[in-house]
Amino acid sequence: MLKQLEAAGRICILTLHNMQSSVPSSSGNSGR
Repeated sequence: MLKQLEAAGRICILTLHNMQSSVPSSSGNSGR
């Protein structure tokens, strides 16, 4: 179970990084 949670967490982090990298950092930061 811990391994599944760890894998899910890594996937979430990777997806977040991909979204941030795909969108210009300047506009993304100003949007939030």
